[in-house]
Amino acid sequence: MHLRRPTYPEVASTLAVVLALSTGSAHSAGLIGTKDLADSAVTSAKIRNGQVKTKDLSADVRGQLGGAVGPAGPAGAPGARGVSAWETMPPGTTVTGRFYDGHMAAGVPDGAVVENVEFPATAPAAPTGLGFGEDAFDATATDPTCTGSYATPTAPPGRVCVYMNGLTNLKEVALFNWANPAQQPHAFYFRAFEAAVNAPVYYWGSWAYTAPN
Repeated sequence: MHLRRPTYPEVASTLAVVLALSTGSAHSAGLIGTKDLADSAVTSAKIRNGQVKTKDLSADVRGQLGGAVGPAGPAGAPGARGVSAWETMPPGTTVTGRFYDGHMAAGVPDGAVVENVEFPATAPAAPTGLGFGEDAFDATATDPTCTGSYATPTAPPGRVCVYMNGLTNLKEVALFNWANPAQQPHAFYFRAFEAAVNAPVYYWGSWAYTAPN
């Protein structure tokens, strides 16, 4: 039997296969070092999620990581007092408000209806007068100094102006300061009498007071 001697190209091809296989073995055996990798060759997409540990990071990078939340700091100083905390209304300030009530008239005629209206702060002095602005009700006497409206109540300095927007089955409607002088800088009251028996009674309005300068 005659054996054919392999040619040079056949020998070279065989050596290439052997080298390729041996290189693959080196890869699988973890023999590739940092010198075998080009700069920036390993990207985020090539790293399996969750595989990089804190110990794999440099000390500088670990120092930039946030730590545990510390204890709460001391409370800050109290803020400025709000408008509702006035003790006395500043001069020239106008305060406003609204009031409302509804009920059935009593079974006896001329039942009294009284609505106490408190200022949001102490007035510098008792109101010098109280009056109704112009409205559609004969039961109220118009004060010409009250030039505002139910939607936009106003009052001249030192006075209270009331603007009625609803008034049903009431008569002799009037406004008063309280008899006790100590209470006059704090409130005023609306008073009327029921004009019918066992009938619905309604009233609502807005008011304004301006502290004098």
